[in-house]
Amino acid sequence: MEKAALNGNGDAAYNLGQMYDRGLQVHVEKQNAVKFYKISVKNNALNIVAKHRLGEMYEYGIGVSKDYTQAMDWYKKSDEPHGFFLANRFQRAEFSIGRLYAQGKGLPQSYAEASEWFLKASDYGKGYGGMVGEAQCALAIMYSTGLGVKLDNEQAEFWLRRPNTQSYCHSLMVGHT
Repeated sequence: MEKAALNGNGDAAYNLGQMYDRGLQVHVEKQNAVKFYKISVKNNALNIVAKHRLGEMYEYGIGVSKDYTQAMDWYKKSDEPHGFFLANRFQRAEFSIGRLYAQGKGLPQSYAEASEWFLKASDYGKGYGGMVGEAQCALAIMYSTGLGVKLDNEQAEFWLRRPNTQSYCHSLMVGHT
């Protein structure tokens, strides 16, 4: 598999990256995971999962030094539309980008930018949210406090009542009340 990956097989490189990242049949070696994820991305432009994982690795310093600029670049690359079959963007990346804006990591803090990205991650404001209930929870908090958006209790309630939101908001509040 390594020979195929080093010879440009994007799928082999991705699988090998996952193996090193998770310790599947090999020892966990995060630096090798980064190496093979990058080979995968270079040879398979559609590999949004590898791009997002590289964003996480740079954001948290996993196998590489922390670099929020690199993290943002990888998150944005994983959110690019890829033609007809992958026309939708990657909601998990949109949430990650919003979180970096909200936290001001590697760029000036901007709650307004964060709210726009959280809105994208929430199915472009429709509130279906898919697997990104955290974005909907963030929007509920932002509307209830006026962070980056106009204070609006009705909007806060709308986002709080969306599918998957309450469990994320509840977990944020446990121990913080």
